[in-house]
Amino acid sequence: MNLSVFGVKWPVTTTMVFLAAVILGLFSWTQLGLDLMPDFEIPAVSIITSYPGAGPQEIESIITEPIEESVSTVENVDEITSQSLEGLSIVSVKFDWGIDLSEATNDIRDKLDLVSRQLPEDAEKPFIFKFNTSMIPVMILAVTADESWEKLDTIVDRKVVDSLKRVPGVATAIKRGGDKRGILVDLDRERLQATGLSGEQIVRVLSGQNIDNPGGHIKQGAFEYLVRTPGKFTRVTDLESVVLKTDPGVLRLGDIARIKDSFLEKNNDFVINGKRAVGVMVQKQSGANTVAVAQSVLESLKEIQADLPPDVKIEIFLDTSDFIKNTISNLTSAILVGGIAVFFVILFFLRDIKASIVVCTTIPTSLIITFLLMYLAGFTLNEITLSSLAIAIGMVVDNAIVVLDNIKRYLDRGVSSRESAISGAVEMGTAVIASTLTTIVIFLPIIFTTGITNIMF
Repeated sequence: MNLSVFGVKWPVTTTMVFLAAVILGLFSWTQLGLDLMPDFEIPAVSIITSYPGAGPQEIESIITEPIEESVSTVENVDEITSQSLEGLSIVSVKFDWGIDLSEATNDIRDKLDLVSRQLPEDAEKPFIFKFNTSMIPVMILAVTADESWEKLDTIVDRKVVDSLKRVPGVATAIKRGGDKRGILVDLDRERLQATGLSGEQIVRVLSGQNIDNPGGHIKQGAFEYLVRTPGKFTRVTDLESVVLKTDPGVLRLGDIARIKDSFLEKNNDFVINGKRAVGVMVQKQSGANTVAVAQSVLESLKEIQADLPPDVKIEIFLDTSDFIKNTISNLTSAILVGGIAVFFVILFFLRDIKASIVVCTTIPTSLIITFLLMYLAGFTLNEITLSSLAIAIGMVVDNAIVVLDNIKRYLDRGVSSRESAISGAVEMGTAVIASTLTTIVIFLPIIFTTGITNIMF
């Protein structure tokens, strides 16, 4: 007994099966993530090593080249590129598409453990940076201020960034731009030369004294106290009184330098509508729904704004969810218009409203049931999946029209509805399967493609 005969002879069972599938599909639809593109990892990592004070040539010879030689022996490496900058080495390793990036990263880490012994002692430990689509900012905010500008860096850190990190689905919030408060030590060149000290020596003295030292424990009866010696600078006068030399006399930092509480030197700025601002980039957690995260951030901004000073304003510089919603809305509208067009085309040729409605029900039914399979497969609603659904709907409608037209042909001959449904569907079964297979064959060569094309399709 084939599906057509079963569906006609057991209508209640068939209805219950489809009803159950539709209900599960509707539930799955509410759980599906909404994103622009599928979530995938680019098979590449960057190895970043910092060596302050070293020139590009030194970086190239003592850091970049040893790392390149070490990681080149890792399996499935496709290409290695590098950049040697002042105080910084960046080695990018690109792997073949389709590999397990986590396993490849572990192999890279093992190689770095071996080569790190050859690197200079003052160089920082190399760290591995992996990029994936979830790292693209969901939203970029601009925080502006007038009277509170000098305190804006602290305000953004404590009241904006910290609050956004607690929003469900947000991985992190990164601050960019603005004036960063710092203590500036402006050395007098002539006085410094007269003392015989160098700038590097002064830096070492300050680093050695700007620490909190543990002092052990003190026991008194049944109590035990933790002792520590606070030594970090808390005021500008603390820096001025730092002793640099005691021979032939006491030389303090304030004798050869002008110390002030000001802002650090910067090499970039964040501007919105011609007004200086502090930018905040919000990144979502891997696998989180971009639109849902953006909506949660927008809702949280109302509470955050209410807690800020009156002159501090938060503006949305970029919201990627808007583009996603517009794209998905356009695709959804295209599918809806297609369904309406199908109804009128069938009505024009068959002159049967009932038949037109029957064919049109195949569109939402097949869509809803597909949502269940997408949910089980871990897919999201994005450009790729919705485009695929649009293509698949075309096949479903074509097959429905062919079968329905054949059934109507039997009805026109005077055959009963029951027999017409069975005979019309069974007779066209082979033709429907053949027409579907032709579409599948067209897309079959895609399985032989490589790279990002294979992943997308």
